Amino acid sequence: MERRCRTTFPFYTAEEIDGWNWYSPYRDVLDIFRRDAIGTITDETSASMRRLRANHSKYNNLIGKAECSHNLSNVGDDLCGVDPAGLKWYIYLTSITQDITILQSSKLEQTSKSAGFKPSSIPCALLYRTMAPAAIDVPTTPPRVVGPATKKATRPTNQLPQSMIDEARMVRKEAFNPKIHLDYEPPKRIYTMKEIGLEGHGISPNAASEPFSLFTEEAIMQMRAEIFSDEALKGCQYTSTFIKNMVRGMGPALAPFIYDAWNHPEVVAKISEVAGVDLIPSIDFEIGNVNISFGDGTTTTWNPTMDGDGTSAVAWHYDSFPFVCVTMLSDCTGMVGGETALRRPDGYIMKVRGPAMGTAVVLQGRYIEHQALKALGGRERISMVTSFRPRSPMIKDETVLTGVRGISELNALYSQYTDYRLELLEERLRVMLKEERRRQLANRPFDIPKIRRFLIEQKEFLDSMLEELIEVRD
Repeated sequence: MERRCRTTFPFYTAEEIDGWNWYSPYRDVLDIFRRDAIGTITDETSASMRRLRANHSKYNNLIGKAECSHNLSNVGDDLCGVDPAGLKWYIYLTSITQDITILQSSKLEQTSKSAGFKPSSIPCALLYRTMAPAAIDVPTTPPRVVGPATKKATRPTNQLPQSMIDEARMVRKEAFNPKIHLDYEPPKRIYTMKEIGLEGHGISPNAASEPFSLFTEEAIMQMRAEIFSDEALKGCQYTSTFIKNMVRGMGPALAPFIYDAWNHPEVVAKISEVAGVDLIPSIDFEIGNVNISFGDGTTTTWNPTMDGDGTSAVAWHYDSFPFVCVTMLSDCTGMVGGETALRRPDGYIMKVRGPAMGTAVVLQGRYIEHQALKALGGRERISMVTSFRPRSPMIKDETVLTGVRGISELNALYSQYTDYRLELLEERLRVMLKEERRRQLANRPFDIPKIRRFLIEQKEFLDSMLEELIEVRD
């Protein structure tokens, strides 16, 4: 006879469970256990759940990779060495809140120790990924974003050096392949919001990282080839009072390598790991905002809004999106400076060292006042800023368009912003409807404060959209 033990998630303490203030399918499972709707699980399942906790990120990455083709057959050798029971339990947990039947989940059967699982017909886009977002629900007002004085999309009048363009176009183009183009090493240090005096603000306890290796030199060359292509330079160059030369809004048509790189599950997983919260690229238009400065080999030729000491390359500012990943696309040999400065609420300024080619810095820029310091001694300085937002619809989203409205094609910007915001609202309503139906089935009393709080939050969410979707006149 199979021995059973009575348990409720044995690897979490009651304090840990009660302290979870982030949305996850696990919460629904916990509610079921608490109500004793499922009161007993086998010792074997308990062990699988422990392994689930130990391998959570690995399972999450596998599901993300499978998302691309909507089944698990393409993960191949990646399943070798993965605990089948743990991954199967992961699928089971996510299925509970996504209306995927247990029968479908059971299709993930082990075929051999080396082969892992049979291909599954489960639509992986429905498998709500459950990397625990380190969200902090503290009622704080987000900082005000000040954008450039530029009100409408404007093309730069100065010409980029022809040598820079010709050099970039010598590269033979290829598709993004993480085995060739990804060179991730965790940052040696991640600064916390508490360290910079902003504990309780934002969507993650992580503030900023030291530069860390992210892409290989081959990947950087591919990105530069797309940035300096004829099509990108003709239709995607912008200028503002903040940055004189930018290339942005290329999209998958003009920059497939860049688009695929930033949307690849492995890359997204690494950025999320550094950020401390599960992220996804914000909108397509913000995949690859490229800032370009160039000079005579000793300094940059143009320097926007500087501090009195002449050391600032970009004015103090907050970003429009929750997180950014800043990637260096230039050879920084002989370059001095280029640090990122963070200003704490008490006025103290911290500096994060400058990056090298292929390295990146992750910053919770929506909530941290920061600036890029001037770099001296380089022939050029090209950096790519990619914006991210939380994957979970239940985490607050305080994105604004102030910083990007004047340097974007409004039709594309407004369309993409509206699409993702309405999708968030739709998912939030579905989650609340599901909770409300379960409350009724369990015959629990109607929670007036909870529902009113939820509705007020969604009203504020819609009000914020009205503030951002404005007509821009000359």
